[in-house]
Amino acid sequence: MAVQFLDLSIIVAYILVILAVGFYVGKNEKLDDFLVNRRKTKLLLLVTSLVSSTAGAGFIFGAASGAYQSGMSFGITLTLAYVPGLILVGYFAPKINKFGRKYNAHTIGDFFAIRYSNRVRLIVALMTIIAFFIYVAMQFVAIASLIKIITGLDFTIGLFASALATIAYVAVSGIKSDFYTDFVQFWLMIVFLFILLIPIGFINLGGVDSLKALPPSYFDPFAFGGIEFFIGGLILGIPILLVSMDMWQKIYAAESEKTAKRVFQLGALIIIPFAILPTVIGMMGAVAVPNSDPNSIVFILMTNFLPVGLLGLGLAGILAVVMSTIDSMLMVGTATLTKDFYKTFINKTADETKMLKIARIFTVLFGLLGLLTAFLYSDILQLGLVGTFILVVLLPPLIGAFFWKRANSAAAFWSTLVGFVVLLIFLPSMPKTAFIPSILSGVIIFVALCYTTKTRLRINRQ
Repeated sequence: MAVQFLDLSIIVAYILVILAVGFYVGKNEKLDDFLVNRRKTKLLLLVTSLVSSTAGAGFIFGAASGAYQSGMSFGITLTLAYVPGLILVGYFAPKINKFGRKYNAHTIGDFFAIRYSNRVRLIVALMTIIAFFIYVAMQFVAIASLIKIITGLDFTIGLFASALATIAYVAVSGIKSDFYTDFVQFWLMIVFLFILLIPIGFINLGGVDSLKALPPSYFDPFAFGGIEFFIGGLILGIPILLVSMDMWQKIYAAESEKTAKRVFQLGALIIIPFAILPTVIGMMGAVAVPNSDPNSIVFILMTNFLPVGLLGLGLAGILAVVMSTIDSMLMVGTATLTKDFYKTFINKTADETKMLKIARIFTVLFGLLGLLTAFLYSDILQLGLVGTFILVVLLPPLIGAFFWKRANSAAAFWSTLVGFVVLLIFLPSMPKTAFIPSILSGVIIFVALCYTTKTRLRINRQ
């Protein structure tokens, strides 16, 4: 079905509303508004922002893509990792929120710098930058796929047009407007997932009965990446959110320690259907439209089965899924570059006005870097996996910082560096399980150096 004028009008209207909200809220803001919303964000805004940014393109379209290719395995692993993962972050959230207020922290690098050293801050910031520009690339790929379906434009044209518009919006608005636009986008995502996708699955695709046509492998919980990926995904997927800086930014921005904890408890419950429904839809799509592009399966189903008007609303919902994640990803890159690199190593005397200006410049540069990655590599699912694998190398020093008095700067630095190098070595031959040798080597180095290097406890871990 071709996209009609009414559908395009709905999409354009949605984009204009989001831009208007973002630019209005972002007027006359200071650096603390831009980075952590002055640490006064209410529970409702935080919950809608957490769910809408976490359940982004990599989450929803990755679950659908994985289900289309191999069945329920990836979606099950995703759900079993994210739900307890969010609860785990909620456990640490009050401590992180208290730390942020005490030390005026804006990044996860601030924590590593105060607990260990600026050398550790530097390598942690580097890992964060690499991982999150890969995540940004993943969102841009999703937008470009959508634009191609809507307009028939070549992938490259769609990619550049969508990326530049999004980068410009985030550069002006910062995290303060991120919370408000995410609130709008959350409700549109609800419409997209539950009002539009459910009818597609249960009316046009034959419902659950259609799944009987799939081979038995589609119901194997270990089909995606084998049992190693499943077990490793649970062991490492649960704590991985702890080293994801977008989580830290939301915790820093919370109005209180109690709010910081509650947002993740609620988010853990709300996010469950955001993983299950795309998985079921992807499996139904494997029956209805075989031999299609897995990365575009949700778009293909919508254009094939939604009528005029509803299709525009559905496509706007997809834009909400992607945009709500892009702004958070760009803010992670911006805060890291501004605080952990520029303020710490380049211009230690920079005032707020100068840093805000630099932050907006870094938003543009970081977004363009993610755009370049999307242009070179366009597999949504694999991009998401690589970004996550990079963050895994930060787990040993982070957990050590919270729980082990012997944890020290040398152990944190070398375990991160060695873990990252091992990951790069094994990625070509083990694209779905390279995190296993990476994390094992990191843990071994961390423990060994904690016992052989003199401990220097920099802060009281309360």
